[in-house]
Amino acid sequence: MDFDERGAGDVRVSHGEDDVFITKLTSDGEYLWTHTFGGIWPDSARAVAIDASGVIWVAGYFSGEVDFDEFGGGDIRTSQGAWDTFITRLAPDGTYLGTTTFGGPDGVVAGAGIALDADRVVVVGNFGGTVDFDPADGLDVHTSYGDREAFVFHMTTQGQYLKTDTMGGTLFDRANDVAISNDGDIAVVGDYDSADMDFDPGFGEDLYSSNGQADFFVTQFYCGDCTEVNRHDLRIRDTTLISTVYTSMRQGRVKVRCEGPDGSLTQTRRTDGDGVVKFAFENLVPGEYTCEILRVQDRRGNVACEGPFSERHAIVE
Repeated sequence: MDFDERGAGDVRVSHGEDDVFITKLTSDGEYLWTHTFGGIWPDSARAVAIDASGVIWVAGYFSGEVDFDEFGGGDIRTSQGAWDTFITRLAPDGTYLGTTTFGGPDGVVAGAGIALDADRVVVVGNFGGTVDFDPADGLDVHTSYGDREAFVFHMTTQGQYLKTDTMGGTLFDRANDVAISNDGDIAVVGDYDSADMDFDPGFGEDLYSSNGQADFFVTQFYCGDCTEVNRHDLRIRDTTLISTVYTSMRQGRVKVRCEGPDGSLTQTRRTDGDGVVKFAFENLVPGEYTCEILRVQDRRGNVACEGPFSERHAIVE
């Protein structure tokens, strides 16, 4: 394939059925460069993002042995299972910077979407079987409940693994794309087949039943500096604000503050056995309110996160 057939030419030959290519053009469509890699089995790039310094991040999946830096110093990786996920970085001029991979010997894990902020990289996709999502020497093993589950993988922009959230049911469920908001929340979109799809990646349950094959979903998570917090929801019921915080800490303590026309209101409560805690601010006067998490502690009182963070807004009418 000639990636620059209207210019000087840049011909590449695939190693197998499908190889990955990353091509860069100017804003006017002028060809700059192409980076390719692949093995004898199908390999696929599914998503791309560019950070503030111009570094290009690409997520996808590969099978078998692949040299991710074939035209440079070489960086050969072998998938653990049928498909492993890769996250590859290239400099603005196309120079190879590195690749992160993860998978499992009896698993399938396919990256499908990627998003960045100043500190974090989030990759989503689907997996089946047993997968170790920690790309380093540690272990973070998840086993799918059904055919496939959705995953949300987190690492720092320096390559340090943080965590992976998974959600699914008994059938084929997958995450297809992801975005990060300015305040650190992440939104994940995908589709699910399961009649028992659990969107809560923690100890609790948030069950939905598909109306047919491949129902659409949008799920929002908290993705800020506190890795112990999975989600913060704010809802209105008449003149009551209900703040629900989902954490990874059973029997911990969470402090929340809500500010509005009634002034500043704070509550501290203990999480339940699922790591969830609800706050009810009742009999509020009409107006706009802002609620945020001030502190998260473990069951021994040790402070895990100090706020304020995970700000939410609501209007009481």
